[in-house]
Amino acid sequence: MKPKTHTAVSYKAEDIKQKTIKGALRVAGYAMSNGYLLKVDGTTTEIDLAAVAHFFGKTIESDIVLTSKKTKKKLLNKLNSLDKGITLKKANTLLHFLNTKVSTVEVKPSYKFTVSEREAKIKDARAIWVTLRDSAEAALKEYKETKGDFYKAKKG
Repeated sequence: MKPKTHTAVSYKAEDIKQKTIKGALRVAGYAMSNGYLLKVDGTTTEIDLAAVAHFFGKTIESDIVLTSKKTKKKLLNKLNSLDKGITLKKANTLLHFLNTKVSTVEVKPSYKFTVSEREAKIKDARAIWVTLRDSAEAALKEYKETKGDFYKAKKG
């Protein structure tokens, strides 16, 4: 059995900043390619990659404060989890962590990626369909139990 090898992790502020910018841009690109919307303090807007890059660039370059090694580790774990695959939950978790734990901006608006209006309608329609399907299956089961072998037993 091979011994586990550990890769060296750099906790230098500049390396973490560069990795954070790359991760944030990957998340923004993922959100744009899937047609997600960005909610800023409850107001939904289309995602503009240039605006997101500008926001993250300014925030990370000037306002990032990694006070403890624990904060650095958490940030790196969130960024490394993006390598396995970006999901909406991972994107929102990273956004929230950057906004609450890392950024030093005094006024911190809440950021959140949401699904597009069309995708939300599709999900709602599916939920309605599933409930109707379940009630139809229950009605069919009740009908079959009530009917039993009534028509087979009936002599004509």
